[in-house]
Formats: sequence, structure tokens, C-alpha cells
Amino acid sequence: MYSSNDFERLFIRYKAEALPSGESILSFCNRNKVPYNLFEKWYKDTRHRLVPVQVDGRPSAEPWFDPYSDMTTEEKSKLIIELMSSQKSDRERINSLMDKLDRMAESQLAANEASTLLRGQLSELMHLLKDREDAYRLLQSEKEALAEQLKVNRKTMYGSKSQKGISKKKENKRTKEEDKDHFDGSPESISQVDE
Repeated sequence: MYSSNDFERLFIRYKAEALPSGESILSFCNRNKVPYNLFEKWYKDTRHRLVPVQVDGRPSAEPWFDPYSDMTTEEKSKLIIELMSSQKSDRERINSLMDKLDRMAESQLAANEASTLLRGQLSELMHLLKDREDAYRLLQSEKEALAEQLKVNRKTMYGSKSQKGISKKKENKRTKEEDKDHFDGSPESISQVDE
């Protein structure tokens, strides 16, 4: 990927090297292996930002110093290409890191969705547990009420302790004489048994 500075240097080189000889910017870009469409976009975007400057007065005594003046044009071109390729590798590294970051963000979103789903399920389970606890308390209170009712029923069935077991035993109890049905072994008592 090319930066604005790269295109600016390329444009300066074009003005210094190719424009005086009449070479077009398109062929200059192709010769330097720079996509013309990217350069053209940069140029259209930045040409209005370039402001011609007029200096009034006397220039400073120190001349402008070009840090690359000791390099030939070919060396400068190679340096620019090398810088562009290092920027390209940096851009590729950045793109791979961005892809990795996108994948991590997607997995985070999936984890958040799963967490939301689990929270919903947990909420449902908590409601079910609360309903069960309420039903258990209701059954427990019904059990206690039935136990109390049973206690009351037992109490009223027998009345008081002195009445327990009295009624049937004393009424049905016969003496030994009554159990014999007046049988004493005489012929008269035999005829009464046959009847």
C-alpha cells in the first residue's frame, strides 16, 4: 500500500526526471511499477491542497540541503521501491492482524450470544425451581392440615380415654351359663338344641 508521501516523492521525481524529457505520467508510473489509478486518485485528492507560495524578501543564506544528493537517480528509485515494498509487507502484516482481530471479535460475539442464551435458560430454570418450592410448601401445609384433621378425627372417634373399647366388649359378653344354651345333658335340653 502506498502512502501520500510515496506518491508525493514519485510526483517530484516525475517532474524532475520525466517531464523535461516529455514522458507521460502514465508511462512513468508503469516504468516504476506504481499503479496509475492509485496515483491519479492521490493527485485528484491532493492537488487542491497544494498551494503555491510566493516568498517576499530575501531567501535565507543557507541553501536547501537534499539528504539524498549523493545518490544517483537510479539509487533513489531503488530506495523508493524498497520503501514501498517494506510498506507493502507492513500493510500485509496489518491486514493479517486485522483479520485475526475480526475472527476474535466474531468468536466474542458468538460467546456473548451463547451467554445470553444460557442466561435465559438459567432464568427459566430458576422460575421452575421457585414454582417447585411453592408447590412443595403448599403440599407441606396440606400435609400438616391433614395430619391435624386426622388427629381431630381420632379424638372425636373415641371421645375420651375412658370410653375406649367399652361399648362392644361388655354388651356381647355372656356368662358361661348363657353359652351353654341351657344344655345340661338331659333329654329335654337335647330336644331344645335340635329345634
